[in-house]
Amino acid sequence: MDRRRPIPFAPDLAAEVASPDQTADDMAAKARRYLHGGTRLVWVLWPERQEVDVWRPADLRPRYQNMRPSRARELSKPATAVAQVHERQ
Repeated sequence: MDRRRPIPFAPDLAAEVASPDQTADDMAAKARRYLHGGTRLVWVLWPERQEVDVWRPADLRPRYQNMRPSRARELSKPATAVAQVHERQ
């Protein structure tokens, strides 16, 4: 695999960390690009607010918005995350 070229498939999970100057609209656009490309789960992390937005395919807005990290950790358990992705599709 040529590391200089894009990976030819979408990741199952994408995590984007928002910088202080990025808006919710900016990050929503990024999340939608990942989902449109085939990613099944997108986390948008807001370090300054200590919150996480969780996006899944067909979401027009985050399914879980302004979630505290402790709840996000619960969703990160593989069985839980996979089950919830499949049950909502």
